[in-house]
Amino acid sequence: MSRIRLRTVLIALLALVAIGGLISRVPNVDLGFYSSKDCSVQSTTLLVDFGTGATPRSSLRCASNFSGTGWQLFAATGFRVEGTSQYPTGFVCRIEQVPAPSSDTCLNTPGAKTGHWAYFYATAASPIWHYSLQGAGIRKPACGNWDGWRFLLPDEAPATNPPRQEPKPYSCK
Repeated sequence: MSRIRLRTVLIALLALVAIGGLISRVPNVDLGFYSSKDCSVQSTTLLVDFGTGATPRSSLRCASNFSGTGWQLFAATGFRVEGTSQYPTGFVCRIEQVPAPSSDTCLNTPGAKTGHWAYFYATAASPIWHYSLQGAGIRKPACGNWDGWRFLLPDEAPATNPPRQEPKPYSCK
């Protein structure tokens, strides 16, 4: 009898850990309004460039009156993002199923030799793509800013491969 209860408790604990792991992958943020058309009215823009040879090439969305981190901007704009098992909300492994789960399990941080996502930003004060030295979980894009992600193939360097769409940031003041 005691073994059955212990086994039941262990199974329940494992289920809770598994559910917690799934929940930790989804940012807790008010989704609010997002658009894929008008990104010029009090919004923060997110551009995802799926990389060389990808179809579709990119997707552009924006969140109105957004306040949060670059990681939360994914949820606010309706993009599906997945971190690694090592860093569930600190390192982007997959956006909208790129790379495919069959090619990257997202257990560990992907490296330049396997392909990876690179993070960029543009502001009204500096309206060109800059490679972000902060992670998406830390950086807080402001109204009018653009965040950009590009999937880089092996041997493609962030310095020479920013997102291919020109950013159009503006001041919300």
